[in-house]
Amino acid sequence: MTTIRDPFRPFVAVDDGARLVLTRRRSAADWLLRGALYWLLALVVVLMGLIPYAAWTRGSGVGDVVLAVVLLTLTWFVLQLVMLGFHVDGVRRIAVGPGEVVLDARGALLRRRRRATDVVAIEARTTTTSTRHGDVRWLRLQARTGAGTLDLGALHLDAAAEPTREAAAEQAAETLAARLGVPLVREAGPSSG
Repeated sequence: MTTIRDPFRPFVAVDDGARLVLTRRRSAADWLLRGALYWLLALVVVLMGLIPYAAWTRGSGVGDVVLAVVLLTLTWFVLQLVMLGFHVDGVRRIAVGPGEVVLDARGALLRRRRRATDVVAIEARTTTTSTRHGDVRWLRLQARTGAGTLDLGALHLDAAAEPTREAAAEQAAETLAARLGVPLVREAGPSSG
């Protein structure tokens, strides 16, 4: 078993000959964000229980019931935002084999697994985002399937377009495409600010 580290950055790749498995480890900041999201989830769920209880036991009329319904609606929207936050960190594991790609992500409670066997091409697009600390560049990878596109994630590139790093990321994308047995399609990427 060969371990390849840098070309697939931020993923760590393990190639056993039959499958290429990319995993992304969580940093301390990722764990802190996840812990904060669980804390917010618990607060919102408790609040969703306390609002009807307060309206039932302390309410004195129709106005209190209407207020409870309005507060529950707002709390439901906050709950949806918290649940969306669990998907911010994106795909944690990508398994690529002949003709098949499997993506694993984790929500608040359940794992999300997507499997595609009808991949016709891998699309690679270089994107640049301007931040207050400077430009951040990525090689965004997508699998084109019969039903649309499947986002595979992004490989880190250097802001200065250092040729060795560019070539390593390009080789990593070609390795994914070769493992799937599909062509690699390079596209001009949009920049975002």
